[in-house]
Amino acid sequence: MKVLAIETSGSVTSVAFGEDYKIFAELFLNTELKSSCTLMPAIRSILDCLKQSLSEVDAFATSIGPGSFTGIRVGISAIKGMAFALKKPCIGVSSLEIIATQVIVLNTKIVVVISAGFDRIYTASFKNCRRKLLRETEDRLLSLEEFKNYLKDINENIILVGNASKKCLESISEKTLKEKISLFHENFNFPRASGVLKLAQKTSKTNSNDLYAKYLCTPHYVYKKK
Repeated sequence: MKVLAIETSGSVTSVAFGEDYKIFAELFLNTELKSSCTLMPAIRSILDCLKQSLSEVDAFATSIGPGSFTGIRVGISAIKGMAFALKKPCIGVSSLEIIATQVIVLNTKIVVVISAGFDRIYTASFKNCRRKLLRETEDRLLSLEEFKNYLKDINENIILVGNASKKCLESISEKTLKEKISLFHENFNFPRASGVLKLAQKTSKTNSNDLYAKYLCTPHYVYKKK
C-alpha cells in the first residue's frame, strides 16, 4: 500500500512517501515558516521527485496530536481534503507515539515529553520489547511537578525524548532520580513523517476492515483530567 504521510503537530513540517514499510523519500523542514505555507509545496516536491501522482496514493496519514492546535488542524484539513477528493482512506496517529518509534533502544522505558506551555507537558511512556514498541500509558497532560512525581515511581532506567526533555531533566534536583535518566539525541525530539508512515502501515494491517469505510483522522487534543 502506497502511503503519503505528513507531520505538522509541532514546529517542523515533514512529508514522507512509502510503500509496505519501505520509505522512498522524506522531506523535513525546520524553519520559521508556518506549516500552512510549507506543507503543500513540500507534498508537490516529494511527489515530483518520485514521479508519483496523488491518484497513485492508496492512503493518506498524519499526526493528530497532541501538539500545536493550529498545526494539527492544518495537517488534518490537508489530508482529509485529499482523501475525500480521491475517495481514499486517511489514518491518524499520536504525535507522542511517532517520537517513540524513533528511539531504537531495547528494554528501557521511553518517556516522550513535548511542551504544552505554562510549565506543562504532554507525555506518554513506551517500551521496546523484542523490537516491538509497547505503549505503557495513555497520552497525558501533566504539570512539571506531577511529571516528576511520576518519574519517582519508575524503578528502571529512563530515556527522555521530545522537545521538553532537557527542560524536564533540568527541573529535577534529586540526584538519585537524575542518575537513572538519559536524554536521547536532540535530532529525534520532533515527530517526523517517516514515523507517521510506519505507524499508518501498522494501523492499516490491524484495521483493514474499517479503513476504507470511514475517515479516521480527528484531532487528538489532550486536556487536564479533573
